[in-house]
Parts: sequence; structure tokens; C-alpha cells
Amino acid sequence: MMMTLGHAYAISGRAGEAQELLAQLVGLSKQKYVPTVYMMGIAAGLDDKDAAFHWLNQAVEDRCDYVVYLRQEPGLDNLRSDPRFVEVMRHIGLTQ
Repeated sequence: MMMTLGHAYAISGRAGEAQELLAQLVGLSKQKYVPTVYMMGIAAGLDDKDAAFHWLNQAVEDRCDYVVYLRQEPGLDNLRSDPRFVEVMRHIGLTQ
């Protein structure tokens, strides 16, 4: 729920609250497993593409099962036109 709330904050212009939730998730990930796609979702909502791709690449490296939904996830629409997205899709075998 933190990722969903953080993404909602981000796309509604409440960047500070989104960044706070992102920081909380990063901190929580030092204590227990937190899928890195959660951080990616908030970063994508903030339109911080470099951070979003950092977390996406980490999710692929971690073999996070959520990456199979990349083609359908509407929260990532702002990343689809980036060549890095196409490369990640190709890398994991999900061509657009």
C-alpha cells in the first residue's frame, strides 16, 4: 500500500509526501525484503526517470516476479517511450 499511496501522492503533486514514503521504503528494505518495484513505482510517479530505471534494473537483477506486469502497469506509462524501458523489456523477454 505504501507504493500505491506514494505513487498517488506523486502524480497529484504531493512530491514531498511521495519522497517521504520512498525514503521509508528504502529504510524498511534495510530491515526486511521490500520489492524494489515499489520504489520504482514511486520514482515513476515523481517522473524521476533515472531513479525509476535504477530501481527497475535492480528489480530485474533481484528477479522480482512483478516485472512480468511491466507491459500492463499504467503507472509506468511515462517510462514507456524511454529507450531504457525498451531495453529492459527486451532483456527480460517481453517485447513491446
